[in-house]
Amino acid sequence: MYGKIKTKKEKKMKPRTAVATLISYGFSNKEIKKTLLHREPLEALEFIKGSRTKILERAEKIEEIINSKLQEKIYPICYKDKYWPKSLKVIKDEPVLLWGKGDIRKLEKQVNVAVMGTRKPSQYSVEMEKRILKILLEQKCNIISGLALGCDTLAHKEAGRNKGVTGAILPSGIDVPKPETNIALSEEIVETGGFLLSEYPLGHIPEKRNYVERDRIVAALADIVIVIECGMKSGTMHTVNYAVEYDKPIFVVAPPKKNFPGDYSGNIFLINEKKAEPIIDKETILEKILEIKH
Repeated sequence: MYGKIKTKKEKKMKPRTAVATLISYGFSNKEIKKTLLHREPLEALEFIKGSRTKILERAEKIEEIINSKLQEKIYPICYKDKYWPKSLKVIKDEPVLLWGKGDIRKLEKQVNVAVMGTRKPSQYSVEMEKRILKILLEQKCNIISGLALGCDTLAHKEAGRNKGVTGAILPSGIDVPKPETNIALSEEIVETGGFLLSEYPLGHIPEKRNYVERDRIVAALADIVIVIECGMKSGTMHTVNYAVEYDKPIFVVAPPKKNFPGDYSGNIFLINEKKAEPIIDKETILEKILEIKH
């Protein structure tokens, strides 16, 4: 501890402000949880090395930014908050702060199904994905994906088109959705009752590793993971690996038997290794959804 923080006015600091301030000083998720354990948010800042005045000024500036973003319906949620997604606890290095836009409380109300795959799906995959999404949306499932081109985009669009709920987990700051070609889609997701989530600070432009980190959140939030089409080197396999680690049920589209276009090498591998169950018919998915619901 480096010294007592004194405020000009006696006011209680919100946990989200303390967490965001600690993050800005380079504290890890684990360190933040340890620092805030059995302490008030303001007391946690006493563990930051440096000028007490400057630390408090930074915290107050962060709170000002948070309040200004609330006008844009962008908000932070920390692991101490009531609506923090409980399913994230399976992550070894669980995030301590997320930025949201839209109503993330819907995550706790329905079965969450992650639907994903290649950025360049074959026509067969597109048709199969639409059929699968129809089943999921009829069961009022939340559709989770990553806003990427291809299978992700189709999942989000079909959910919105059919008045379902969809959530996009971003590898970027929530105010700078990527890819840029899907900025309009990200706005549509929120406007149609869905939500966006990101663990990255405002304005963050994603690095390669952020896409993999994002995938662990997708897998953790999902009650079921469905792979439409992916090759062995596809980024989708990162989500699948996390889903295996978190013991989530995984389903994959079985490739057509003859002369099929596209790359289904990942699908075939997952089926052969018994890491995923092939989707044979409508009942394959329905049984699992009903099992989770009850």
